[in-house]
Formats: sequence, structure tokens, C-alpha cells
Amino acid sequence: KNSPGGAFYVSNKEVSSWIQHIYYFVITSSTVGYGDFHLSQQQTQNERLFSMLYIFVSVMVMGEFLGVISGYVLEKRQAKFYASLKNHQINFEDLKRMDTNVDGKITELEYMVFMLKSMDKVDDSFLQLLKAKFKNMDVIGDGVFSVNDLKKLASIQKNKSIAS
Repeated sequence: KNSPGGAFYVSNKEVSSWIQHIYYFVITSSTVGYGDFHLSQQQTQNERLFSMLYIFVSVMVMGEFLGVISGYVLEKRQAKFYASLKNHQINFEDLKRMDTNVDGKITELEYMVFMLKSMDKVDDSFLQLLKAKFKNMDVIGDGVFSVNDLKKLASIQKNKSIAS
């Protein structure tokens, strides 16, 4: 069978029913292409150009459609997962995993890190990167980042620029 170059571009009577139009769109846009519809040698250059445009646009439309569907499914799964985390009762195993400094107590920071990791919002490598950045900013070395650290950082940068 010869395709008219697009599901709704009917110059050829071979694609005449709505089911054939939908079939042609799905087969073309999903890039399956069974070969039962194809360009004929009798098609004009304009029909061939339209076919190229139609294929390009239909693949984009199908990609967007599948993206929306998968986004919806993932959003529902994520909402369900977050609801289960929200209602989760902390047990002794969780306590052990949260207690990073092994003092038998959970700090707010330990709890927050545990929950962010549980929700796959952060991973260990990203947390290590943040810790290293904090240590670089805490030039005084007192475990907090303050105005004094900013002043010392500015002084260090000024001295580096003078030395250069």
C-alpha cells in the first residue's frame, strides 16, 4: 500500500478510514514502521516533503505523549512513596542507620539527611561535596560559617590577588 505521506493528508485512497489514519500515525510516530505503508515513486516532491515533516512532527508528538504519561505515573508513585515515608514509624533498624555518629541519639541533621536519602533527593557523594564546600567556607575551623569566616575569606582572597 502507498501512504499519502501523512495520516490526514489524503491524496491517495488507500488510507481512507479513521482506523487506518490512527494506525498510520501510531506506526509512524512509534518508529515501528512495518512497511505496509510507504512512499510511492509517483509522489510529488511536495508530498515527499510533507511526509518528512509529518514523520518528524509525529515522532515528537508521540515522544511528548509518552513523556506526559510516564511523568504522571512517576508522580503518582512518588506521592505514594512520600505518603508511606510520612506515615512510617521509626524502628530500631532505622535508628541505627540514622545515628551516624553512633551516640545513641538522633539529631535533627541526622534525621533530615536520613529522610532526604530515603526519598532519593540526595546521595552520599553529593553530601560529601556539600560537607567539603562547608569546610572550605569555615576558614576559622569552628564548625560554623559566620561573618568572621566571610571576613577572613575576603582577606585571604585580597592577599592572593596582591601576591599575583
